[in-house]
Amino acid sequence: MKIADSDNFATGENEARGVLIDQYGHPMPASKLSGHYLLVYFGYTSCPDICPTALATISRTLDLIGPQSENVLPLFVTVDPARDTVAVMRGYVAHFNRRLIGLTGSPGAIAAARKAFDVTAKRRHPDENGSYAFDHSLFIYFAGPDGKVLHVLKGYWSAETLLEEL
Repeated sequence: MKIADSDNFATGENEARGVLIDQYGHPMPASKLSGHYLLVYFGYTSCPDICPTALATISRTLDLIGPQSENVLPLFVTVDPARDTVAVMRGYVAHFNRRLIGLTGSPGAIAAARKAFDVTAKRRHPDENGSYAFDHSLFIYFAGPDGKVLHVLKGYWSAETLLEEL
């Protein structure tokens, strides 16, 4: 799997799908990702436990790496673009790491990004209050500067374990 060359990462090459947008409202084309190591996680801001734990782990891992972590772009891609707007993503990712990039976009852009990483996400039926959750893949993807996915970490991890795997 290679991210930078993938038309499925929804980075502007296909206008019909739209583009992924960062937490400041800027498009995130593949050219901005090229040349960097990437840590990519898919989730949603309303997730009560797994997503914030994974993002805290990524944040701690960047701290453990130290100055060399400047070569790593941590990406959090929503699976819930209806609720995870640019403003919501900006507020959410600010709780974790100053370098964490929150990505949202049109449903088509998110679907294309999910397809590029083979991420599953299914919205559950709303409860009596209209709230809903998602069942989604629990992976952190590590990609090299050429965009090729080097490692997929599955399940739950500590920052120390994640660092060892990288």
